[in-house]
Amino acid sequence: MKKIIFLLAILGISLAFGAGEFDNVGGVVDSFDKQVSTTSGAGLRILMGWLPLICMGAGLFLAIKHSKQQADQDKDNNKVFITSAIATIAGAIVGVLIDAGIGAVLLQDSMKGLKVLTDYWTSALNI
Repeated sequence: MKKIIFLLAILGISLAFGAGEFDNVGGVVDSFDKQVSTTSGAGLRILMGWLPLICMGAGLFLAIKHSKQQADQDKDNNKVFITSAIATIAGAIVGVLIDAGIGAVLLQDSMKGLKVLTDYWTSALNI
């Protein structure tokens, strides 16, 4: 009885695949692959575009947190502003360097990573 059910199942499957209803599966998979690639590329462009600003914000936050403690101990409030400015600039530089590194790793050219950053903000600012 089990053999008959197994043979009927195999016959049903072979008829289903032979009916032509699965001919478009390749097209659907290709379309899905292109859509995922487009979405992933857009996400990476957004990440690379905002990464320098995120690093600037992180540098500013960490500098303020650290330098406030130092300024309270030293009684020097100018240290907060100087440290914050330096950390913000350093954060922007680190963000751009990370973009260049992503370009070097993924695109085999660090200048392409910087071009993605430039193109993102050029199109965002409509210049």
